Amino acid sequence: MNATPTDTASPRDSVEVPRAPYRYCALPPQPAPVLPPNLGFERSRAIVVGRSKWLSGTVLHYYFFDRETDGETVRFTDGTSRFVTWVGEEEQRAVVRRAFETWKDLGIGLEFREVQDRSEAEVR
Repeated sequence: MNATPTDTASPRDSVEVPRAPYRYCALPPQPAPVLPPNLGFERSRAIVVGRSKWLSGTVLHYYFFDRETDGETVRFTDGTSRFVTWVGEEEQRAVVRRAFETWKDLGIGLEFREVQDRSEAEVR
């Protein structure tokens, strides 16, 4: 989706966040599946509804932003703005790694692997 709505802060908030079309954390549009014409309605529906779900055995690759340019400019209600980085400290990255390990240990069949190339990551 390439919409560019603006989230306006409520009076008690101090930040107005303009929204730009993001390429991170978004599932790209997928082509419609080609299903056999004789496939039953319930089975067809299950395939269409569940086709973007993660199956048992799925390996999800994650990446931590690491460039000085990774971030966004936040505009404040007083007209000022400042750049806010998406780069986390090592302590924050360690928390995320532990969270992925905890999720994996639930036994739901997902595995998480950290990658160094953002283009290889489904999770950023």
